[in-house]
Amino acid sequence: MASQTRSLQILLGETSYTPGENIRGTVELVLDRPLRTRGVRLYLSGSEVTEITIRRGMGRDERRVTYDSTRTILNEGLILFGEDRVGTLQAMKETLKSLAGSLDSPILPAGRHRYPFEFTLPNDALPTWSGPHARVAYTIWAVVDVPAGKDLRFDGTLYVIAPESWSIIPQRVSERHVPGGLLGFFQADVSMEFEFGGCALRWRERLEGKLRIRNRSRKAIRGATISLLAVEHAEANGYVRDSTRTVLSGFFRTPNPSADRHEVTFGFVLDPPLAPFQGASSRVVYWLQAEVDVKGAGNPVVQLPLELQ
Repeated sequence: MASQTRSLQILLGETSYTPGENIRGTVELVLDRPLRTRGVRLYLSGSEVTEITIRRGMGRDERRVTYDSTRTILNEGLILFGEDRVGTLQAMKETLKSLAGSLDSPILPAGRHRYPFEFTLPNDALPTWSGPHARVAYTIWAVVDVPAGKDLRFDGTLYVIAPESWSIIPQRVSERHVPGGLLGFFQADVSMEFEFGGCALRWRERLEGKLRIRNRSRKAIRGATISLLAVEHAEANGYVRDSTRTVLSGFFRTPNPSADRHEVTFGFVLDPPLAPFQGASSRVVYWLQAEVDVKGAGNPVVQLPLELQ
């Protein structure tokens, strides 16, 4: 006897979406033989979740306790064919009917069935994010509800990015690091001017800037590590966790380490795309950081926040 072949998939028009955007696609069901079904349904959900684990007790009595906070961003469903799902009691009745061969659910004929659909993301939907303690995720799934049988199901992930209308505002900061205290010998007297130009907050855009260094010491400056940092803040049950992730980083050499003035030009392509957001129990912001590589001394650091408009 030939095995039964069925396939179910969700076809989306785009690879990513922005808040307020319409999500259009098609659910495709392929059957090699007729199938009795209550209905074909589609669901879309999104949530912001934080999880913080703490230690309680000491020694052998030590245990870990995880606190979490969850906020639903959206939870929607569509009936593409047939009717809504039934309760447990009705499902039991249908099982008895199937044994008697008297099920009255509609039958889908063999072949390819396509069901177009459309959802609209909320205007305040947060971008997709996965960090040490915070997560924003969107799931889209389709179900073919088979009475008294195994349902068909297809699960997919929806990727949401920051609004395309956002842009990064140009920023500049000047700092001087002066040796002091007992460890002054291991420090360098340097002034730093750190700046970057604005750009659109879109995937594959280029963020460029300059780091100007005035070296008032006799220590050689070999270059600078410029990094783009994502800073996550998460809260759950009164507990707070902050963490920093390096998104992009590069080392930029100075042509003459012994010179008293340097200008380091840098640029980053925004890949992966940035996901800044302010949620109910979490937020993510981005910083640019410059760490100057000084021979035989500590490395001074200067930072700049990425502000958006």
